[in-house]
This record gives sequence, structure tokens and C-alpha cells, in this order.
Amino acid sequence: MAKRSGGVSSFFSYFLSHFLLWLGLQTIQLRPKRFMQASLAAHKRLFLQSVRYLVMRNEKPMTRRQFFARMRKLGYSKSDLQMTRIGLTYEKEDEAGRITVTVPKHHESTFHILGDTPNSGIFVQDIGRKTNWGIPVDPSSVGKANMLEVCLALCDGEIYLQKTA
Repeated sequence: MAKRSGGVSSFFSYFLSHFLLWLGLQTIQLRPKRFMQASLAAHKRLFLQSVRYLVMRNEKPMTRRQFFARMRKLGYSKSDLQMTRIGLTYEKEDEAGRITVTVPKHHESTFHILGDTPNSGIFVQDIGRKTNWGIPVDPSSVGKANMLEVCLALCDGEIYLQKTA
């Protein structure tokens, strides 16, 4: 049996090739000798491209169930006082005050964030027309798939509301 040389690079290439085969992403057969001689940077680049492909391939809009699970992870809990019968209200109380988030039950194109936070307001999905109320937001312009992801990003502080005059 031939002895491998190359230390970390050979281990990384071995791990990467088996990981890609396990994921089903490797469609071409690489020759072992050429694969072993490639640089560590090339292996890392290939690995990151494969992971990006895997994430993009499985990227689906967030469901309501996933949204509320992530809200609980951020410290929000279902409010005892629901603001409306046709929506769900979650609240978080800390030293800064109380923040409530209300999302209608049968559609995800709008949500309300109320409380002592710079991101408070009524947010509606931008459909290309002028709205009479609410702050229009295009989810794709902030890198999100739907308004539930925008709401989570606002609650988490990942994105901020910028007031314009």
C-alpha cells in the first residue's frame, strides 16, 4: 500500500472529496494524484463553493412555523394579550421596555413592530404602488426571501430602519 505524504493538505483533500461524495455534489471524478497535488487554497475554495451551492439549492422561503420558532429563540414569547383575533402577537420584555410583534394569520405581507425600538412601525411588502399606510419594504432589496425574514432581521438587529426626510 502506497504511503501518503502531504500532511494537512492531503487530509483536507481526502475529507473534502468524501464530503462532496456524501452530499452528492461531486459529479466529476477527480484523479487522486492531481487532487493531492492541488493547493490548500484551491481545496478551501472548492469546499466553500460546494457549501454555497448546497445552501442556495435548499433555500426556501421561511415558513410561519420556522418564523415563530426563531422568534422564541430571540427571546420573544406569545403574548397573553393578543392585539387582534386575526393575528398572532409575540412580545419581549427587557430592561429597555416591551416590544410587541404582530403578524396576521393568513398572509405574511405585513407585520407590526411596536414598542421602544428604533425599528417600530407597520411594515408592508412593496408591490410597486404607493401605499396609504405602512412602510413599504422590498424583501429582495435587503437580501431576504419574504417579509417574515425581514421581520426577524429587524427584531434581531441584523438590519435597521433608516428614517429619511
